[in-house]
Amino acid sequence: MQTTRGAGRVLVRAVRLVVVLAVVTLGLTGCQMWTQFMGNPALTGAQPGSSRLTTANLNQLQAHTDQATAAGMDQIQVSVTGGLVYGATRERVFGSDDRGRQLCPAELALPLCPPRWMGEFDDYEHHIYVPSQPLIANGVLYILIDDTSSGFLLAYDADGVTNCTGAWPAMCAPLWRAPVASKGAANIAGGTVYVTDALSGQLKAFDGAGTVGCSGVPRTCAPRWTAPVHSWSTPSISGDRVLVPTSEGTPAVFAYDLAGVAGCGGAPVTCSPLATISLPGISLGSVSVSEGVGYVQTNMPDQLVAIDADAVNCPQATPCAPLWSADLPSPSWSTPAVGNGRVYAASQSVLTVFDARGLESCNPSTHRCGALWQTDVPGDYLGHAPMVSAGLVFIGPRIYDAAGVVGCVPAAPLPAPIICRPLWSPADSGPTLTLVDDHVYQGTALGVRVYSLP
Repeated sequence: MQTTRGAGRVLVRAVRLVVVLAVVTLGLTGCQMWTQFMGNPALTGAQPGSSRLTTANLNQLQAHTDQATAAGMDQIQVSVTGGLVYGATRERVFGSDDRGRQLCPAELALPLCPPRWMGEFDDYEHHIYVPSQPLIANGVLYILIDDTSSGFLLAYDADGVTNCTGAWPAMCAPLWRAPVASKGAANIAGGTVYVTDALSGQLKAFDGAGTVGCSGVPRTCAPRWTAPVHSWSTPSISGDRVLVPTSEGTPAVFAYDLAGVAGCGGAPVTCSPLATISLPGISLGSVSVSEGVGYVQTNMPDQLVAIDADAVNCPQATPCAPLWSADLPSPSWSTPAVGNGRVYAASQSVLTVFDARGLESCNPSTHRCGALWQTDVPGDYLGHAPMVSAGLVFIGPRIYDAAGVVGCVPAAPLPAPIICRPLWSPADSGPTLTLVDDHVYQGTALGVRVYSLP
């Protein structure tokens, strides 16, 4: 699963409040984007490119502007692309100007900027859980909303034009929808949208254009193919395969044909896994894939596990074993990030960092690894996923040196891992910060805030 969407949540009343999205602004230097959960189809949580944001200037950040959106942003990481920042609450999805440039009164010390468009969830009576992080692809925004007994995959015009009325904010209706009760987020490859359905126990693949298998008013879509698997995860893409870990039953990662052809048949089309990789325990997170290796966090036991993501030698009849594993200090429902040759795993109380190659601080005979460094500030990271960019790692509302050097000291007694303190954190708590083009975005419970260097 992609955040703490599946457990520990309570029934909330539909209260309309103002929400803040904290945006840390340093100046436009590139053309980056963060369009989905973990940033890319492989779910690495890594943002390529450079930034003016460094370990040396984090403490110079100052509040610049606010944007008015809606309540409940304190649990959902935002997506950013095409000049808009996208977020969601229990009540609505929205797209706002990503720099606070539109309709922001210059005379205010902290101007309030309305969203460009919104889509209300009022028609979905039983929606009580925090929705997924939005996925933006090919001009369409995809978002999952769910509760204990039902849910939907909803597709909106990402520009807030088609199926929309009014202006600032335009009020938008979905382009199409599909019944899906997912605890994860959507992923996309080749125009096909992949989601897990925790209620039906299936992986489902939909036509992202809302054409194949779609009809009616409102337009409703059936999956192009399905596969039986009980999972809370966001499906991850590894080459021509879709990887899905199990949240119940036999602990494993199943690999399916991305196209829904190999291992598939029948009408409607149902697919079997092409390969199976054994896990020591079930996973409530997703698989991050980098350079042919998949990384996944398990529960009971609480571990980080590295697997062969290509699974070319792992037929269904002979499950493959993990490449290496490492103990985590507490339970986790998170997805690890991979960048700078490191794996960043967030558990309930700490962020723990390992060598992605499984070499440094690792025992080659047991295939077991120890931590390189850990955070010194306990926090509820149970469902937060880290982000790595520009030599920094972001987890919850905190920023650390990704190299484990600045703000870090050796722990005692040795060989305990190095302990690192956060280098910066905004006043408001919230989900993992997002760095895009020198801007760091954060959803909070108060509104949309922009910070900048003086």
